[in-house]
Amino acid sequence: MPSVQRFLERLRRAASRRPAVPTPTASEPLPPNPPGPEPTDPPKRHIAVVVEGLAGEDLERVFDIIWDQSAARGLKPVIITMTADLQRIRARKWPVEIVLDIHRQRLDDLPMELRLEQQLQGIVRLWQPAVITSFASFNAAHLAQRLRALAGLTEAPQ
Repeated sequence: MPSVQRFLERLRRAASRRPAVPTPTASEPLPPNPPGPEPTDPPKRHIAVVVEGLAGEDLERVFDIIWDQSAARGLKPVIITMTADLQRIRARKWPVEIVLDIHRQRLDDLPMELRLEQQLQGIVRLWQPAVITSFASFNAAHLAQRLRALAGLTEAPQ
């Protein structure tokens, strides 16, 4: 008998020696969950900052402002950009989301506005920002406005 057949025969014998598992039967329905507090959204602990059109020392000054403001509010910054200096962001070890620049990039025939909208929705779902602010050029100011609308934050931070 070849080794494979011997192995299969041993498996069959071992299976026949195991006790039978009782089949589940219909029983009483499970009791409902005990009453408790209603589920709520997790606390929002991030500040989303749109940074665009800045470089060098200007970008460093903005990062200092972001750090001071986020620390004062007990929030962690998340940088949202299209083309900012990623080396400087990485040096601070902040999370960064890079979104499409719909005015410069054309990937294929899909509407770029739709792709950008989906990216922004994902950012809001992932980071759940409590505050959204912007240090961006006029061309990128729409990002913060759209993020505020998606997050349900209607007023700009003071």
